[in-house]
Amino acid sequence: MLNAFLPGTPGAVGFAPTDSPEPLDRAVWIDVADPLAWEKPMVEERFGLSLPTRAGMTEIEASSRTFRSRGAVFLTIPLVVGLASDDPRTVPVTFILMRERLITMRYGDPQPFRILTSAYEHQPPPADPMLVLLRLLELVVDRAADTLEHMGSENRCHRPAHLRRAGRPAPVHRRSEPHPAPHRAHPVCPHQGA
Repeated sequence: MLNAFLPGTPGAVGFAPTDSPEPLDRAVWIDVADPLAWEKPMVEERFGLSLPTRAGMTEIEASSRTFRSRGAVFLTIPLVVGLASDDPRTVPVTFILMRERLITMRYGDPQPFRILTSAYEHQPPPADPMLVLLRLLELVVDRAADTLEHMGSENRCHRPAHLRRAGRPAPVHRRSEPHPAPHRAHPVCPHQGA
């Protein structure tokens, strides 16, 4: 799917194979998701860029994830999708930042993209492609933080009680003081009793 987001205009401009690529010239963000055979060449010809293939994005080495070509900065990262399912997996995403636009190339539908495209259906995107990129990356980081927080809380729920209290310092008692009642930990998990 090929969508162009124009500054000052809410909603995305979609394309058919016979459509003029002219709206691409005015776009601040061009999102190429699971491209059809004609979509990738349309963007490549319009901007003189070579967009990565899915195999190229998947097999890229960590040292090659960021590079410059023809005045554009390319950044390829794997994003996790399906975190709420039993089958989470990573999908490759490439961000191509140019002076006047951001082009994203992706194979999958990560949540940050769904959130931002939905937001831009109701309000126009900013005119600065760097702001679009920063918003997307902010959503990626927020999603990762939420995931880690969820995993951490699940971990706490499955640890034995003596390990859940491990973060609290043990009280120090002098021999002359009476020994206090045993310390009871506050429940960490919603389903754990008092």
